[in-house]
Amino acid sequence: MATRYYLDYNASTPLDPRVAKRMSEMLLVYGNPSSIHAEGREARALVDEARVSLGQLLNCDHHQILFTSGGTEANNLAILGFCRPSSLVPGPPSFVPRPFHIITSSIEHSSVLNPCKQLQASGFDVTFVPPTNDGMICVDAIENAIQDNTKFISVMMANNEVGTIQPIADIASLAHKRGILVHTDAIQALGKIPVNVEQLGVDLLSISAHKIYGPKGVGALYWNSSMELSPLLRGGSHEKGLRAGTENVLSIDAFGLSARLLLEEGLPDLKPLRDQLEKGLKDTSVQILCKEAERLPNTLNFYSDSWLGESMVMALDLEGIAVSNGSACSAGIIEPSHVIQALGYNDLVARSVIRVSFGKWTRPGDIDYFLKVIHDLDKGAMTS
Repeated sequence: MATRYYLDYNASTPLDPRVAKRMSEMLLVYGNPSSIHAEGREARALVDEARVSLGQLLNCDHHQILFTSGGTEANNLAILGFCRPSSLVPGPPSFVPRPFHIITSSIEHSSVLNPCKQLQASGFDVTFVPPTNDGMICVDAIENAIQDNTKFISVMMANNEVGTIQPIADIASLAHKRGILVHTDAIQALGKIPVNVEQLGVDLLSISAHKIYGPKGVGALYWNSSMELSPLLRGGSHEKGLRAGTENVLSIDAFGLSARLLLEEGLPDLKPLRDQLEKGLKDTSVQILCKEAERLPNTLNFYSDSWLGESMVMALDLEGIAVSNGSACSAGIIEPSHVIQALGYNDLVARSVIRVSFGKWTRPGDIDYFLKVIHDLDKGAMTS
């Protein structure tokens, strides 16, 4: 098999072989964690251990970790679970009058934007704060958007496309002075920069296993249990009654191991690879986005007027290189990136952007090969 160069870690990280081994060993753990017999207690112990590991990783009370089917569900549970009109949620009315005002940003992942748009359609007032041209959500812009009836703010910790890191702790501090709750989508941040609930001061925080070398299909939500949250799914009393359904023990256990490995090994030093890539792109036609902003150390976005992103992704794939030209969740939909458009770029640029992202198994030689190929393809594009 020809050598492949995987440079799309922001879409999904490879499964750590140690996690894969653990999953193969745990396949025969078949008990229901809600059962009180020995088989059930064995499964429950695995779920509890994983919850403790995630609590240690996030520096929070592990009892405030809710397991979900992934980052999308975690984001939806945070937003809709707190904000949905009481008429849509069975049970006693919420302590917060609804509808009210919500603040988010225009560069959020679709799993945040779409629930906010759903709430907007049902009568909520939603402000989508635009970023600066270099992809930052300014605290002043959040402050200016606050109204008397603002009750909820959701701003991602790090953008999944351009990698910009937002001032979440400052936003949370501002919000709490006004009695406003704060959620952050930390899915893309985890495993690349420190994610510490106590330091961030947020009320809700979403994460996903497949961004830290774990399996797909499992995520978690940190939830400040002093706030009211309504479940999206109605059923049993699993996950403190906030996420009905028998727990995915195999994947939750694997998530826990991924967290423990990250705790033990620490964050990989990826900035030298990004610096190497930026330096190597100087002699090409590309323009690097958000270069002056604080960004994830593993993420680089660039474009050229000489080619379209989708065509370049395909050309690179033929050379054995996997990259992205936008969020993986938009794959198959030929539309300009809403994130790039929000930065003030036109549709042509938004269609031309390439995202390169790497992780703990990326080596300098991988970057060298990528640069060789991109130089050749760039020259060909400019002369064709």
